Amino acid sequence: MPNNGNKHAHPLVDTDGMTTDAGGSATPAPPEKAAVERKASFPELGRYKFKEFDRDALKLFVSATAPLAAFTAGGLFVKLDRTMPDYRNISIAITVIHTLALHLEICSMLTSAMLVHTIVRLCDSEVVRWQRNHRVLIQLPMLKFASGAILYMLTVALTAWRTMMGHDLAPERSFVLAFGCSSFAAIVVTFLILYCESPTGQSLRTNSERHLAEPK
Repeated sequence: MPNNGNKHAHPLVDTDGMTTDAGGSATPAPPEKAAVERKASFPELGRYKFKEFDRDALKLFVSATAPLAAFTAGGLFVKLDRTMPDYRNISIAITVIHTLALHLEICSMLTSAMLVHTIVRLCDSEVVRWQRNHRVLIQLPMLKFASGAILYMLTVALTAWRTMMGHDLAPERSFVLAFGCSSFAAIVVTFLILYCESPTGQSLRTNSERHLAEPK
């Protein structure tokens, strides 16, 4: 729309931080103003509000992975090498990674059990304060389970690679490896999305935006 001679027309700020006056000339906008305009130009993606857990939600949070960890640990224990099939580097790596995965899954189960044992004994008035003081501790069951599951996936890929070694199966080996890498990449992307939307990720984003908005 034309300006109609309005001398007080508000200058436009584009997403590149440039101010366009009524005459059409572009000049750099102040850092604070440019940051505000950029923030208003895009939806608030990944910004959600999270609440503190009550007792039941906290018990579910720390024990949700326990059945999965038990199931995974059982499979790992059954498949664990009792004797080395051979002494090639890949076989040694599979045995070591397999053992680490089994330890992580069992540790995840035990951590969940100890946390639930403590949570059910807390007074109702202390549940929120306790979880605020143990934010890292209540994350351990999930972190250990996820780490063990990733190592389990790695042993599956390495075992398949070893099985197809010495045969004319180079395309199949490459396909299996590529499929395993894509599955791992999907897990990493999912983790990054959820982490960026978590309270910790949102706090880091807010601090970064404040730092960028500060005048140099």
